[in-house]
Amino acid sequence: MGLQTFSPDCSVEDLVAAMNRDGACIIRDMLSPEILKALQEDVAPWIEQTANGRDEWAGRKTKRTGGLIARCPTVREIAVDPLILGAANATLRPYCSKIQLNITQLITIMPGQGAQPLHRDRFVWGGDDSGGVIPEAIEPQCNGIWAVEDFTEENGATHVVPGSHKWPFTRQARRDESVQAVMKAGSVLLYNGTVIHSGGENCSTVARKALNVTYTLGWLRQEKINISPARPKSLAISTSNSPTSSVTASATIHWAFTLIRSRRGSIATSCPRKPHSVDSPSKSPEWYKRTPSRSQADRFAPGERPALPAPRPRRSRAQRIAHRDA
Repeated sequence: MGLQTFSPDCSVEDLVAAMNRDGACIIRDMLSPEILKALQEDVAPWIEQTANGRDEWAGRKTKRTGGLIARCPTVREIAVDPLILGAANATLRPYCSKIQLNITQLITIMPGQGAQPLHRDRFVWGGDDSGGVIPEAIEPQCNGIWAVEDFTEENGATHVVPGSHKWPFTRQARRDESVQAVMKAGSVLLYNGTVIHSGGENCSTVARKALNVTYTLGWLRQEKINISPARPKSLAISTSNSPTSSVTASATIHWAFTLIRSRRGSIATSCPRKPHSVDSPSKSPEWYKRTPSRSQADRFAPGERPALPAPRPRRSRAQRIAHRDA
């Protein structure tokens, strides 16, 4: 059984119904040839500067170019697509007051890269197949994989196991239970954070490129914390009150530089609330440039600690005036 495919004029309700049933669906022809060309031109210089993955999980023949919300104007428009935002809100808003942008990255799977292990994205916040930190009844994520080039079985189209979001976490999926999201360039694979999936094996002679834009609950820590140097603030998407609205939502995004990567397996808070914001008078836009004198590991390592410098003696007012006038 393959994934259901929709046209761009479908409703949010149709997408949500398909995702509730299968955990994923495909929307074809979401990007015009002109936008695709602009996107490819925007990301090309950043791909060249990206190193290959450092382990088998990330893919030693795979490049993951992040922080594109700040680097590429085309990605900013894609991130606030009203149809995708409507589906993300319908999926996530039952569990939070607002959703937030989680990742904007381009994934380049080069020839010879093997298939990624089948996995669930929700465990990035901790847990494993025996259970996660986030309660099983809560869906934490809504993801979009935009095909920058045609997705074929040969070049590593994403594998999805339909219906696996309803399985117990202890159930392991087999590769033959998955289907590949074969789709034309400009289409998007929409899936939740619980469905089992993986990148495919690239047996072709050309690289397979895809734009990964993901949304998450507003009270979770983002995998990439997006901060705008002009107006530091967590990158959050505020939409209309109706989570299933298919009209253009009021989306406010402060275009951001990805500055900090959070530690895997951590949650911003133990209960739903507004995401942490650095928009406070005590923290200037330059706060992120400050480099600590010692690493965090050194500060908390056991053993002898360096002695603190002795405090400077306080001078009287007369001494300060004399020193100033000297």
